[in-house]
Amino acid sequence: GAGMGDWNPNQCYIYVDLAHVGEYDAALLGQLLNRPGEALPIMEMAAADALRTLLYATQRNNGTSLGSTGNEGSGDGEDMDEGGPDGTATTGAASNNLTPQQLFGGNSIQIMLRGNLTPTPLRSIQSHHMNTLLKCPGIIISCARVRPRAMALRIRCAKCLDSRTVFGNSTVSGTSSAGGSTTGLGSSSPFSGFSLPPRCLGPNPQECGPTPYAVLPDDCLFVDQQTLKLQEAPEMVPTGEMPRSVLVAVERGLVDKAPPGTRVTVLAIAS
Repeated sequence: GAGMGDWNPNQCYIYVDLAHVGEYDAALLGQLLNRPGEALPIMEMAAADALRTLLYATQRNNGTSLGSTGNEGSGDGEDMDEGGPDGTATTGAASNNLTPQQLFGGNSIQIMLRGNLTPTPLRSIQSHHMNTLLKCPGIIISCARVRPRAMALRIRCAKCLDSRTVFGNSTVSGTSSAGGSTTGLGSSSPFSGFSLPPRCLGPNPQECGPTPYAVLPDDCLFVDQQTLKLQEAPEMVPTGEMPRSVLVAVERGLVDKAPPGTRVTVLAIAS
């Protein structure tokens, strides 16, 4: 089995057909269509857990041991409360005060959706489409360069060296507000950023001053991201109108897949 250091979030993905999801559970399909931003991160972690279970069973049948893909432990996804970096026993939110690689290494597989949804023309996207899953045909007219996107940040106080992990919704490890924040990676929108704590969260915050935290790049978790411009196909533009376009952010296994001039049909979350 692969160790944590072998996990590359840009190369771990699986295709999922929406029709198959509907056959399995109609309620889950409804969640994917109406609240994909909440459902997809959970599905990605479930896919990684299923893969670990499959690998464990295969290795066990072959009489070999499976290497850990997460935090130090058996690799079953439930060993995060073994202990913190300082060796002390931690549970619940306190166990989240680990580095992004310790928390998420090997614990997420990108879900690439495909299916026969009703196409939504770009000029028909309205406010009620926000945060829902849309199928939009068009032509890629420009591509930005691939750049890294932070999925989880590791920060450290410059005075007392208190270290924390900042999750996608800007909650911080080791605090009561971090409960459940390890479910998803990255910020809520591909075009938004992170907020760092304005005060130190260590034992003596009054001695550290304002904005004491600095990012530790080597301990953060990054993935590839690319911004594309999707334009209406010529045959879909009404006579006398100019073609409309939208920005599309693709990540991980979808970067560098569609050069300018490519006709595509995009399944994406409107934001």
